[in-house]
Amino acid sequence: QRMYDDCLYRFERELFSYVMDCDAVIIDVRYNGGGYIAEQLFEILGRRPSGMMQRRVGPKHVTPAKMYRGVKVCLTNQHSFSNAEMFAYGFRALGFGKLVGMPTNGGVIGTRNYELLDGTMFRIPLTGRYRLDGTNMENNPVEPDVYVEAPLGVVTAENDPQLRKAVEVALAELE
Repeated sequence: QRMYDDCLYRFERELFSYVMDCDAVIIDVRYNGGGYIAEQLFEILGRRPSGMMQRRVGPKHVTPAKMYRGVKVCLTNQHSFSNAEMFAYGFRALGFGKLVGMPTNGGVIGTRNYELLDGTMFRIPLTGRYRLDGTNMENNPVEPDVYVEAPLGVVTAENDPQLRKAVEVALAELE
């Protein structure tokens, strides 16, 4: 998983195709190496009603049509890096919902790749990211609201304690 354009398009397509009528959504940024789409995801998740529309025949509909109004929960872990960490921090700061899992890695820095004549690539840090209180996100993991460990060798497709807890949190929010 990464935070790139193809993932943004997939997220929006799946949210509004499969999840739109669901009461809750769990967004999983575990094992995500980062990228640059967190701000666009916030715009999608933060859409609010701006009016209503009615065709000549039929009921009134809230606009915008592409707006998710259900409960939102975000899964994080120590393998969430960079833009995935920025997403987790912003998810909570914007009041979208709770974070479940383990603290993120604390590896948030904007870099740029450079290529030498022999094809060797290297990266240089160029941009820092900070929380609203001014705290540098580099070396400062995002702490979850609900801690759930997932010990190595325990998680399988049928047994994911963090996902199970995220479902519990979402169900509790629905009550």
